[in-house]
Amino acid sequence: MTLLQQPVVIFAHARSGSTSLVRSLNLHPDLNIAEEPFHPKYGLWHPDERSYVETIVDNTSLDLALEEIFLKYDGIKVLDYQLAENLYSELLQSNCKVICLRRRNVLKTIVSNLVAAQTSVWHITDRNLDNNKKYEELQPLDFREIQNIFNYHAELQSTYRPLILQKPPDLRLCIDYEDLYTDNLVQNRSVLRSVFSFLGLLMPETPEIDFYLNPASSRIMNPHIYLKVPNIGEIEERFGSDDSGWLLRD
Repeated sequence: MTLLQQPVVIFAHARSGSTSLVRSLNLHPDLNIAEEPFHPKYGLWHPDERSYVETIVDNTSLDLALEEIFLKYDGIKVLDYQLAENLYSELLQSNCKVICLRRRNVLKTIVSNLVAAQTSVWHITDRNLDNNKKYEELQPLDFREIQNIFNYHAELQSTYRPLILQKPPDLRLCIDYEDLYTDNLVQNRSVLRSVFSFLGLLMPETPEIDFYLNPASSRIMNPHIYLKVPNIGEIEERFGSDDSGWLLRD
């Protein structure tokens, strides 16, 4: 039986380190968090489970799906594009604990996502010789698509973050990718320990955690790969800033 008094929702955008966070948390013997049960392919990934997103059309059906999921899992990870806005509002305002994970460097988030869409390398476990060769065949990224995603991220921040911040402090935790996945493993473990503490659990002292917290072993994108995008210099010049982030600067 789980030790959690309330289920947890990890709410994140793509390429924010949410998979590594979930897998780090699942190293605890009393945690079992479902990864993206509202993804359209969830039923294919887990043939013994339902494709929940096909059943969710309103708040009532969302609540029924959550009730079923939380009988099997202690929490879920959801990405910001998988449900309609009104359903996310219902989810984020529920009595669940919410961990909001974002990446301050939005430009890296966007470019990393678009590169992953071309290569099908979404997680470190997707890396293999055939997929790695796809980095040599990257096509230029579309400026309009990048701008549209920037606008989308800005809308998300103005829509969902205030809902999360309205929750009582003991029901919400906001963390940033840049604080959790640094080159300093001591700091990374400290931030992760605060996540476990938020859940009322002690962080397990297992070396496996360092695999997920260490950018050297878990990070997919790096400047070497960014430079393989044919128009990366133009992207950096047009969209890079101290506010939105840079691709090739620290």
